[in-house]
Amino acid sequence: MWNLVNKDVMRKLDSYSLLADTICRLLLSGRISVFDLTQLARYYDSRFYFCELTRIKCSGGNYEETLKRILFELTEINDILKKEIMLSQLFKYCEANGMSLRNFNPFYCRQRELEYYKSEILKLTEKLLEQEAKDSSMQLSDGFAAFLSEYLNQHTHVMAFHKYESHTDIFMVKYKDNPIWNYMASEIYFYRLTNNQNPLHCAHVNIKEEALTVRIGDFIVNSYDINRGYGSILMDYLKEFSEARGKVNITGSLSPFDLSTHKERLLHFYKKHDFIISKPNDKGWCSIQCNLKK
Repeated sequence: MWNLVNKDVMRKLDSYSLLADTICRLLLSGRISVFDLTQLARYYDSRFYFCELTRIKCSGGNYEETLKRILFELTEINDILKKEIMLSQLFKYCEANGMSLRNFNPFYCRQRELEYYKSEILKLTEKLLEQEAKDSSMQLSDGFAAFLSEYLNQHTHVMAFHKYESHTDIFMVKYKDNPIWNYMASEIYFYRLTNNQNPLHCAHVNIKEEALTVRIGDFIVNSYDINRGYGSILMDYLKEFSEARGKVNITGSLSPFDLSTHKERLLHFYKKHDFIISKPNDKGWCSIQCNLKK
């Protein structure tokens, strides 16, 4: 029977799991030793090693000598993946059954490291799965795809989009010239794409980038959308955009015309967004400034 060292018999082991169970019972009873099996048979099932160790420990024998021999044998396996799997299984089995590996210090430390890295990989995998779940809820709808194909060109980039249950907010930058890192004039557009409706142009702002500053030109919210919070959404994104490009200030000016037509609304809006507003100069202009590094 123990010619299961025979390769023809070993090929049939997958079909005869009962044979592996029989081997385990014989090992536990002490009628055979795991080392009576061929190396190929031993590598077939880690339980064969476990049964040998369990029998020796339960009978009060010196399982450490057997463990030492097993460890040496497993480290000689050429198949790296097979070796790591079997070593890891052995490590877990010994830990669970009170068989100390501390006398095999290099092996013990190495397995501890492997277990640590495995746990970190599992944590990372969980995070990636969570992110995939979030990403799956942000799949591009037909409306979004149509929007992109219509509005994008070499001077217009989608910088961000925020997906909500009922709509998607899209922030696009349209460059006056070819994009470069500093000193450019551009416009940031805020669109809202609602399911089954045409994209809504909510607001846009003209800006010019300087070394450490973004200077606002016109900040325009569509008249039919005033008091719906679109200006605040765009201002929050403008701050995010500016900080990402290394700016420390957002500046601008309020014209005499702006102040004469909707002064209170303008002052309230910019103060709400942490802008400092100067007193009007001799021509009636007020400067505004927001420090992004507060």
